[in-house]
Amino acid sequence: MIKKIFKRFNIKDTIDKVVQAFNQELRVQHYEVRSNKVNTNIRLALVTDLHSCYYGENQMELLEAITSQDPDAILLGGDIFDSVISSQNTWIFLEAVSDKYPCFYVSGNNEHAIKSFSRIKQKLEKLNITILEGESRVIEINGEAINVCGVDDYDIGKKIFYKQLRNSIKDCNTSQYTLLLAHRPEKIIRYLAYDFDLILSGHAHGGQWRIPGVVNGLYAPNQGVFPKYAGGLYDYDGKVHIVSRGLARESTFIPRLNNPPELVIVNIKTTLLGEYMNKEIFETIDNKLAYKVPVHKGPINGIVTVPGSKSITNRALLIAALAEGKSTLEGVLFSDDSRHFLSSLQLLGFDIEIDEANKKVSVFGLGGKIPKEEATINVGSAGTAARFLTAMLALSNGIYVIECSQQMKNRPMKPLIDVLIDLGASFEYLEKDGFLPVRVTGNKGRGKNVSIDITKSTQFLSALLMVAPMTGNGMCIQITSDKKEGAYIRITTNMMQQFGIHAIYDGNNYIVSKGEKYRAKDYSIEPDVSAACYLYGLATLSGGTITVKGVYKELMQGDMKFLGVLEKLGSTLESTPEGIRLTGPKEGVYNGIDVDLNDFSDQTMTLSVLAAFAKSPTVIRNVAHIRLQECDRMQAIVNELTRVGISCKADGSHIHITPGQIKGAQIETYDDHRMSMAFSLLGIKAEGIVILDPMCCRKTFEDYFEVFDNLIKSNK
Repeated sequence: MIKKIFKRFNIKDTIDKVVQAFNQELRVQHYEVRSNKVNTNIRLALVTDLHSCYYGENQMELLEAITSQDPDAILLGGDIFDSVISSQNTWIFLEAVSDKYPCFYVSGNNEHAIKSFSRIKQKLEKLNITILEGESRVIEINGEAINVCGVDDYDIGKKIFYKQLRNSIKDCNTSQYTLLLAHRPEKIIRYLAYDFDLILSGHAHGGQWRIPGVVNGLYAPNQGVFPKYAGGLYDYDGKVHIVSRGLARESTFIPRLNNPPELVIVNIKTTLLGEYMNKEIFETIDNKLAYKVPVHKGPINGIVTVPGSKSITNRALLIAALAEGKSTLEGVLFSDDSRHFLSSLQLLGFDIEIDEANKKVSVFGLGGKIPKEEATINVGSAGTAARFLTAMLALSNGIYVIECSQQMKNRPMKPLIDVLIDLGASFEYLEKDGFLPVRVTGNKGRGKNVSIDITKSTQFLSALLMVAPMTGNGMCIQITSDKKEGAYIRITTNMMQQFGIHAIYDGNNYIVSKGEKYRAKDYSIEPDVSAACYLYGLATLSGGTITVKGVYKELMQGDMKFLGVLEKLGSTLESTPEGIRLTGPKEGVYNGIDVDLNDFSDQTMTLSVLAAFAKSPTVIRNVAHIRLQECDRMQAIVNELTRVGISCKADGSHIHITPGQIKGAQIETYDDHRMSMAFSLLGIKAEGIVILDPMCCRKTFEDYFEVFDNLIKSNK
């Protein structure tokens, strides 16, 4: 399973000890998993051990291999010895590859390298090859910034190297991604003390692979054993690095003769996970990580468990932090979004006890006060964290920086920030006006009557409502848009009431009275109905029966309404002690539907996939706002259904889908968890459906494909 790739190795303790033994000056900091720091799909080819071109005529084979993978750019690494400089084979390769692709040569800044560079600099410049001389450099590929730091093994032993490296990284805070192209794998332990997102390393000489715990990869499953193909994935505290090498022998010396340079194709994606390939193993990261959906004939039956609701988890975390005293939350969702919310609260100084194994979190709230008056937080791609925490910090006494993923940088914030400015907070946009990242200075808890348009997102209103008790005089929020309420707003007001605050809605205004305070309490979080709907959709599509534990009719989540849509498609619902049991129509045969999904639009993708198999057309109405979510979801639906041969058109705020014959295709997921999960249903009845970057589902449902896969296997 895909999930197992992420959890395959855990050797943190070993590496910590080795780092400590190698250099007492190094202090290994706690690493935070930042799986959503990068939102791009840049395809790099890494060629390590460039000097190996000197030893044969394999450079043209290497060029063919690179060309076959269609990369966006080439990162070249390895020593430049005198023999390499004078080698015609090396320059044949460099001239050919630089003629086709943007090339960057990455090496160290030691005296040896600098001397070599001085001899070849002009020649490389004529080939338009950019030299990154051991410094941290921001390069741009396809409009995306990458911070590349080159390190040569000659630099490692010098104390000054660490200072230079720290400064290089510090000076490049504006880049989105920090990639280290290292030379020798035995030095990886040195690099781990720095906050790189990904390390690429090659040049495996002899016993370097025998370092305890360092090399345990897909082609080196047994520690200390030198395999034919040494290298693979290496996990340090949740951050996955690539250790790569081509042909090798079981000996302490690897002859370079006929041992070509390594070709590594890396897609820099949200997962931060890569795989290597050499001239005999042409498997790209996409193929390694993609999920081929298994076709299944007949009904799919089962009883499943889904994680806690993201919407309720993040609201509960905010309210618990604003309450006075200890609140214990049970059934907490642990996903990328909620982890960013938790880490942000911790960075703000809140005392939080986390028990992930038991899905439990205890938050010690301070009655609306924030422990630290200065801090930097990162909300990742979590829209709830971005909107809720921005509002909280705007009513505080402090000054804060709010960072986020590239994806979140493109999501609207201005309507909320304008209201917060009206309340007296000040904002400095650190990149683009109206969007994160920002520096916010709080208004010291002053409140007044405000107005807001919630057309683009109801999270703006939810954020203002939940933080209103931080003010000393309450707040009246006038809604200026046609849309004035919705399912997620009702979740917000329900939860506020559960924690002791009654928000009044008179049809046009929301009012939180003066003196209202949250009361700390123990609180159970509902299962995620949005996640359950994919599995209920699976039952509808296959004519099977699925029960989702803990999902009952009285749950407050808006996506409960989608079960009514599935009933209109011919499914039947039954309440059981375990949860709602849904049985799909016989043989999964149903007609299309014309339905307004405005109040539960997260299921637009699910219904779109089901519509592709219907016996008549489907119209999904009033979902224009989903263009402004994790991706332009309307366009994404049109793109992917069209890709598989289904007629699909977006007309204003509506989507029109005409069913047809589905053909196999690779499905782009746009770094959108709901695209990943919903479109997995396509492959149940259609051959050749492959989900690319499936693990973007980690935003809300980390185990989705494991649950999905187990359901299919249990029904064979």
